[in-house]
Amino acid sequence: MKNPKITVLILTPYFLPGYKAGGPIQSLRNLISHLSNRINFKIITPDHDLGEKKAYSGITSDRWNRVYGVDVFYLSDKNMTLPKIGHLIKNTNHDVRYYNSFFYPYLTIYPLLLEKMRRIPRMPSILAPRGEMAPRALQLNKSKKKIFLGVARLLNLYSNLNWQVSSKHEKEQLRKILSVNSNRIEIIPNLPPKLDFDVKPRKSSKESGKVRLVFISRIAPIKNLSGALTLLKKVRGQVTFDIYGPKEDRTYFDLCMRLKKELPNNILINYHGPVSHDQVATVLQQYDFLFFPSKDENFGHIILEAFLSGTPVIISDRTPWLELDKYQAGWAIELEDRQRFAEVLNYCVKMNTSEHQKLCEGAMNVALNYLNDGRIVEKTFEMFARLAR
Repeated sequence: MKNPKITVLILTPYFLPGYKAGGPIQSLRNLISHLSNRINFKIITPDHDLGEKKAYSGITSDRWNRVYGVDVFYLSDKNMTLPKIGHLIKNTNHDVRYYNSFFYPYLTIYPLLLEKMRRIPRMPSILAPRGEMAPRALQLNKSKKKIFLGVARLLNLYSNLNWQVSSKHEKEQLRKILSVNSNRIEIIPNLPPKLDFDVKPRKSSKESGKVRLVFISRIAPIKNLSGALTLLKKVRGQVTFDIYGPKEDRTYFDLCMRLKKELPNNILINYHGPVSHDQVATVLQQYDFLFFPSKDENFGHIILEAFLSGTPVIISDRTPWLELDKYQAGWAIELEDRQRFAEVLNYCVKMNTSEHQKLCEGAMNVALNYLNDGRIVEKTFEMFARLAR
């Protein structure tokens, strides 16, 4: 007789059909696509997208929905209470809990408090902080986070958890901030998309003297759109820089729009608003380079999607995607090295079609090598299976 599937209860502030939170949603989408044949996933999540109040269309709030091949309970704001969340978790059969945020009150902190108070059973649990432990992420609302971390340590709020991080760098951040035992931290890179189609090579249409750059991300300080705009000041030639993403921080967005007005006439800036995940690949292929000098990325899904679309990248060194010039897939430049950014950007303006074609092919090779690495899938499955035993 075959062993029954283990059941993993995912608690997350963001899920499909949402898309404005970016990478964390894609991480879960990829997890489900790779492992739902071996793991029974159940998901509890808010019934609306990041920054929205209106519930998603096509779902029933405060009920279990069978969508995307899994069971999803979309919680309305009125039911985001300790008693309601406790009752829901207690009455949902599962073997492992999988938290997808460190600071999210309703579906991380509330359940951990309920467990401490013995209102819900203690279960094997994993927390994926999704970059929230990065120094620059901790600078946002710094005072509140500092107070919370102090209280959390006093309560040993996170003492029952195992942790999943995507790099050695993220592991060291976690150990430094929370003194987590190394044995409780798994370094497992985020799962790539599961391809169910043949990848077609991209054919470059790059013109020398012109460059089309694109930025796709949440408009928030850590994503560093303001830095990207500032770096364009020293670029010569005809530059188009198109920006896609939700205005997560309206004040920061306004700052970026002021910086836009300071750029010379050879730089054309357009803001297009959010783009759904299903359209990202199509958008990326319209541009010569992804320009994304982020201040910190624990993974960077948009970078992998750029590679997969055959779009080379100009990014900072604050992501796991390094040594890109070695693979002829783009450049990962030290964030503070503004001179090097200017050199690379001006080189890209002058680049001709054949030079760009080599980079397009290098980008796609990086993606395919990552996507074909089955070790990531097996390591992720074993993480859940080991805790469920």
